[in-house]
Amino acid sequence: MLAEFKIIGYVGQINLRQTKSGGTSVYLSLAITDFYKGKKSTHWINNLVFNGKLGELAQKLCETGTLIYAGGTIKYTRNKDGSTQYLVADTIRVLKRSEMQEKRKLAETQSSPIQDEDVYESSEETETDLPY
Repeated sequence: MLAEFKIIGYVGQINLRQTKSGGTSVYLSLAITDFYKGKKSTHWINNLVFNGKLGELAQKLCETGTLIYAGGTIKYTRNKDGSTQYLVADTIRVLKRSEMQEKRKLAETQSSPIQDEDVYESSEETETDLPY
């Protein structure tokens, strides 16, 4: 059985959880907006999971309000209360940064003075005698 998903939505909560093997998984909630017959409704996906290196990347790239695309497989686990569905992502793409990320980026570019490492000079010697 093939159970895949592809989803676009805005990041809500971000939670980090330790795995049994000692690694870290990133759990996101994702807001998805539907438009049907002129009406807008928002649905929440609460168990979007990123593991391993992709989890580290998701933790760095995502903040509340970031618009992302994610794709992967749907997994089911059984617990005492019944079954729980998890969307385990193997793909992430940031489509639009959150307003806070944009404001920080703008502030960094406006307030940072030109530093020595930002200035590139040629190391070649130039002749001062011009032929005219």
